[in-house]
Amino acid sequence: MFRPTMSALAGALVVALIGACGDDDASSPTADAPDPERYCQVAEDLDAAGAAIFEELEANPDATPEDFAEAERELVEGNAELLEELETAAPQEIEGDVAELLAGLRARAGLSEEGPTQKDLSEAEKAVNAYEKEACKAG
Repeated sequence: MFRPTMSALAGALVVALIGACGDDDASSPTADAPDPERYCQVAEDLDAAGAAIFEELEANPDATPEDFAEAERELVEGNAELLEELETAAPQEIEGDVAELLAGLRARAGLSEEGPTQKDLSEAEKAVNAYEKEACKAG
């Protein structure tokens, strides 16, 4: 079945986002500078949002690439503030990778003309996943 990687957001970004890392307190301040703890919290929130959006679609053997693009559009549009915050909070060592993944997500959702190459996305996803595995450990 076809499912583009969101993140190393949602997935990447949506797809392979991380496990829990810290509490999910709604009163948490938004990030306006790199903030690894907030990055992990936002990544967790986006992972949950992606799971909710993609759960039924992934179980449907007849789902088309267009169905996934529409779901990604829903994810991006419905979580625009969180995606912006994720990019802002991203630690310096992965900020470029997070930006690449978000650009790819927006392109797959049909919200931008061009996105990064698959090779660039794969490298960015690998770097983000490695960071999240180490820094955003389930707690």
